[in-house]
Amino acid sequence: DNEHKAYWLGFLMADGCVSKTSKNGPYNRFEINIKEEDIELLKQFNNDMNSTYEIKTFINKNKKRNFESSMCCLRVNSKKMTDDLMFHGIVPNKTGKEKLPDSIPEEHIKDFIRGFFDGDGSITSNGTFRICSSSKKILESFNVYFYNILGIKLSIYESNTYNVPFYTFDSNNKNNNLLILSHIYANATIYLDRKYKRYIKLVSPLM
Repeated sequence: DNEHKAYWLGFLMADGCVSKTSKNGPYNRFEINIKEEDIELLKQFNNDMNSTYEIKTFINKNKKRNFESSMCCLRVNSKKMTDDLMFHGIVPNKTGKEKLPDSIPEEHIKDFIRGFFDGDGSITSNGTFRICSSSKKILESFNVYFYNILGIKLSIYESNTYNVPFYTFDSNNKNNNLLILSHIYANATIYLDRKYKRYIKLVSPLM
């Protein structure tokens, strides 16, 4: 029911997960794992919850692709919060089930999309706007929203790179991309700083 809640719900829909602290127990834990360079965002999450949960750092080793990356993780053990997240669609094993929750007020859908974009989106150096997901349904919902608000309809592509369905929602039309980005960033007080800076770099020649 406010900007920050909608943003975090979108971010968790993209980059969060719920789990159990014991095999036969209830779902009572959720966590976020992101690049260590973005650790300030997890600090903001703690701040928004008025909490001091430990943010741990670790090295993620990808043997298939032969590379390592520095990651950070925030984990919260709370059945109440996990139940609330599941009510809004962040369910166990949610890959491919992601959706735009019906519970978000119209005025905060752009904040949810910005959160999801910060988790699973990108702005390329040539200005391409892109969101990726294993759920075609959520990308279709974004398309409906952008068409209704901005009159813009983007393409959704299916990738054959992975063993599971994977979809990309993007556009190379710089004017459309700037309209979309300007809309989701309008009056925003929370966002992933490095992506916002890339947006500012794209829009600054027009200012």
